[in-house]
Amino acid sequence: MIIQEKQALTYSIKSEIPASGRTHPDTENKFSTFFNGALDAIFLVKEGAFVDCNLKSEVLFGYSREELLGKHPYAFSPVLQPDGSCSKEKIQEYINKALRGIPQSFEYTYSRKNGTVLETEITLNRVTFEKDSLVQAIVRDITKRKEIEAELRYRVDFEKFIASISSRFINLPAERIDEGIDNTLEDVGVFTGVDRSFAFIYNNDTKEYSVASEWYNEGVASLINRKLTIPVESIPWWQDKLTKFEIIRIADVSMLPLEAHRERYFLASMGLRSVLCVPLRIEKSLIGFFGFGTVAEIKNWSFETAGVLRIVGETISHSLERKQRDNELQRLADQRKRLLEVSTSMLTTLQPDEVLKQTLRVLNEIIRFNECGIHILDRANDVLRPYIVVDADGKQIESEKEEIPFGEGIVSSVVQSGKAELVNNAQDDSRSYHHGRKRAKEEHIICVPMHTKNKILGTFSVVRRNNAPFSSGEFELVQLFVGYATIGMENAHLFQQIKTSEAKYRELFEDSRDGVFTSTYDGTIIDINSAGVQMLGYESKDELKKVNIGRDLYVHPGQRDEYRELLKKNGYVKDFEVLLRAKGGKTIACLITSNAYFDDITGQLYFRGFIRDISKEKTLEEHLQRTQKMESLGQLAGGIAHDFNNVLGIIQSGLSVLGSKIPDKDSSVLKYKEMCEHAVQRGADVARRLLTFSKSDEVHLTPVKIQDIVNDLTKVLHHTIEKNIIVKTTISPDISFILGDKGQLYQVLLNLCVNARDAINDSPNGTRTGEIRITVDKVDASSVPRSLIKKDHKKYTRIVVSDNGCGMPEQVVRKIFDPFYTTKLKGTGLGLSIVFGIMQAHQGMIDVVSESGKGTSFMLYLPGTEAEAVQSVEVKTEEIRNGNKETILIVEDEEILCTLLEEVLTSKGYTVLKANDGSEALTIYKERRADIDAVIMDMGLPKLSGQALFLHVKQLQPNEKIILASGYLEEELKNNLFELGAKAYLQKPYKPNEILQAVQKVLQ
Repeated sequence: MIIQEKQALTYSIKSEIPASGRTHPDTENKFSTFFNGALDAIFLVKEGAFVDCNLKSEVLFGYSREELLGKHPYAFSPVLQPDGSCSKEKIQEYINKALRGIPQSFEYTYSRKNGTVLETEITLNRVTFEKDSLVQAIVRDITKRKEIEAELRYRVDFEKFIASISSRFINLPAERIDEGIDNTLEDVGVFTGVDRSFAFIYNNDTKEYSVASEWYNEGVASLINRKLTIPVESIPWWQDKLTKFEIIRIADVSMLPLEAHRERYFLASMGLRSVLCVPLRIEKSLIGFFGFGTVAEIKNWSFETAGVLRIVGETISHSLERKQRDNELQRLADQRKRLLEVSTSMLTTLQPDEVLKQTLRVLNEIIRFNECGIHILDRANDVLRPYIVVDADGKQIESEKEEIPFGEGIVSSVVQSGKAELVNNAQDDSRSYHHGRKRAKEEHIICVPMHTKNKILGTFSVVRRNNAPFSSGEFELVQLFVGYATIGMENAHLFQQIKTSEAKYRELFEDSRDGVFTSTYDGTIIDINSAGVQMLGYESKDELKKVNIGRDLYVHPGQRDEYRELLKKNGYVKDFEVLLRAKGGKTIACLITSNAYFDDITGQLYFRGFIRDISKEKTLEEHLQRTQKMESLGQLAGGIAHDFNNVLGIIQSGLSVLGSKIPDKDSSVLKYKEMCEHAVQRGADVARRLLTFSKSDEVHLTPVKIQDIVNDLTKVLHHTIEKNIIVKTTISPDISFILGDKGQLYQVLLNLCVNARDAINDSPNGTRTGEIRITVDKVDASSVPRSLIKKDHKKYTRIVVSDNGCGMPEQVVRKIFDPFYTTKLKGTGLGLSIVFGIMQAHQGMIDVVSESGKGTSFMLYLPGTEAEAVQSVEVKTEEIRNGNKETILIVEDEEILCTLLEEVLTSKGYTVLKANDGSEALTIYKERRADIDAVIMDMGLPKLSGQALFLHVKQLQPNEKIILASGYLEEELKNNLFELGAKAYLQKPYKPNEILQAVQKVLQ
């Protein structure tokens, strides 16, 4: 097993090491430390089996290394993946592609040893060791991310589901409401994952519930086919909750209380084990109940699910109410049609008062009367109140406002009996009631009760004085008119209620946070809500209706064609992503979910659905991808700079030693030595730029005045930039100090000004005239775009570098900070990447606004400070003295550099001990710690890292004098080591004098 592990480790390390470097076992050991310290699981696959894995693999999968090695990559996965594909075939297909040299990245589901699901993101790459081709697999745990995504999808689906159910009934004709309810039952059943959903309607005449609509899964019996009815007396417990309009949630039917034993029987007869239902009501009247349940399992109904059903139940109730009123309206309309020959004038309005006036007017044309009126029954006060009383000319009689006590007079008698009466010579009737009014000699009266269904509203009375008595034909005609007037008034009230009901649906339509629309197939908008109008930037709905969707709104017309074809083929689309053009040209990313339907009357195809603006989400996603890319490339750049600094250190030390051995200071030889040293410094500058890009360079932040940097830069630009380009600066007088590295900030502004110059030179029409403007002012945090802010600073110094050059299109702006991306014929593409890295090292932010042909503006935001500027003081180099045979332990994995260090130190009288890795150094230190006066250790050591070696030495000797050395050391780690007792730090590449000064200082 040890041999197998060693061979596997050799595969993983040597596949990543260039051929020229494979002779260094220390590099392999260093890479092994990285391999086992990785945050993701790493596997090596050869001939379809794992041959190596890191420590993270054991933690992630829960298996030991011995259990993992030798197994096939699909051995720890279910037979099928969530998308239905075969796990074995899927992973083998990706491995085969990777072996052909095609990098692969995909999602894959595994099972941990404890049986839990492990969702992963896998990256495959081919690596070659000698003649063997292996596949390197990096496995990242995305289980939590998938759970969050699933939760977000559920919430989005939840909102869309409720909105779709509500919108379904908005424009649905009354005759199709039953169809809409059937579809809703199916949608609810599928959405909640139940076996049966149903709607029962209450029949007041038979006092029982009967199933009106249902949906059920395969294998579940139909209730409608069984003609299931439920008498009210058989479900008293259930009925009590329904009449209180309570939601009924039953997780286990068998666990119902004793008083609900009848309900247990009827639910069992429906084959239900768990059930959830809500009452259906119109106004305050119970009309039935709506619910769903499971047959095969017990289900604990969540409050969220209950909330879904309550909203759906209210929607169905409103729809049934609208259907009932529509049917009632239709019935009343038929009656009006039958009475049209009598008087069509009563049918011209649906306003209650106008109906009443027309009724009295027409009646007076046919039957002459002296007085006509309506009395309304006030049951609370036991009186009949006059609603309207008019004379023969239709004028209202103001004096006739007395109330009639209930139980007195003919009118009261008609109310009590509910039957119409014709009373001629009413003054002789003992029931007559005049309340002090002078009796007429002759008085005839027809009184007809006004009622709807079983409810009496009041009476309609017609009175004649000093004329012929009323005939039976006139009596029938008055009854006909009263019935029609009552119908007209009820119809008017129903119409008002229907308008109110429609307003409720319209309110749902308008209050949606997403755009809700209806459009034709050819691209004409029929209707759209306020959210949609606002999203697309138009002033009004009417203005938006004038545009053509495909021509004016779609950025890519081909997406419109694809969208239409999908709707024609499937009848619906879900989360179809498109780019839409708002008014003014702004581009917004949207998701469209809609369905297609044919109008029964016109036969035309229409689209109806929702538009959701996801521009912010897309922007955040792009920003995250850019940040991840920059971090990955930064780590690569930092590693390259580290190794490069080691090489430069060897050259620098070698040159210094060589210089000390040149006889008589031969000037010709010294010249070449100095040329090489100059080249080393240039190389070190390149390394520092790489470290700046990777955010790993040591940034010396001191209080500086940005105006001094701008003024110095302006002087240089006036002498270097073409004379036809004007450089203007505007600096606010209240600019405070900022914490920064003066040299790096100078480089940032210089890079931006050079880019501005190139943009002006690249302007159209060959013109080279232009203007570069640098503006510096102080702003509050509220003036900084919220998407940029990462830390809470109250004040910022803003630097704006703008030009009137050629500008950039949006697709270029999105990539300008990417490493190696450039639009120039010459250049590395690192300029703006380095600017980005320097701003991050200063805890600053950068934003850019550009438009083709109109120039570009870069906005830099740097946190301010109240500290005073620190004047630089020239520090004299300390005289280097010879040592007194002090023993120095050098720990350096670069053997050549270690030898050169030894020679430098021994030449000055020091005794040197050497170690090429951390483990060897620790052994030497334990044996010779009494003799060792100081330790110089590199931080990037094989076998035992520099940080670990430092901690071991400090445990053995807390006061040991340790000098750290590195070309790549994170600032936070360096600070921590100094807090733990490090005495000095040498930045590679370093000169021999710097080493000697550091040793001399710590020994003192």
